[in-house]
Amino acid sequence: MKALAALFLVVAVGVQGCAAGRACSDVGDFNGVGVEIPRALFVESGSVAIDVCDTDGCASAVQRLGPVPEGPVGRAANVSFDDLGRHFEPGQVTVTVKVASSDGQLVAAARHEIELMRSYPNGMSCDGDGYVNGSLRLNARDRV
Repeated sequence: MKALAALFLVVAVGVQGCAAGRACSDVGDFNGVGVEIPRALFVESGSVAIDVCDTDGCASAVQRLGPVPEGPVGRAANVSFDDLGRHFEPGQVTVTVKVASSDGQLVAAARHEIELMRSYPNGMSCDGDGYVNGSLRLNARDRV
């Protein structure tokens, strides 16, 4: 009977420990800048060139836009800090975006001030230093 009581105590403590600790989920995010491209600026295929600047300097990356089988739609491009070759801290940055068609013709261009913010989609205890990112949305007025 003592062995059964000891086993119950071990199981009860183990279950209680699991309930008290929260498992981290797999909700993801990324470090970088996202650009929304509306349907009005649709290119069947091409590229998005992004320059991000802060007080420490600028970094650039180009993201390829592959063909979209369903026709003219809004789309997005995400450029990570790895793509840019450096990390940016939370705060205001200047982002210059150029959308070009597959033959290199400039379709849209814009320059925006955006705020990079730190996020913890799984909570601070799960995400360590968190993620730093920001986004901007182009609009029809950005057409060249």
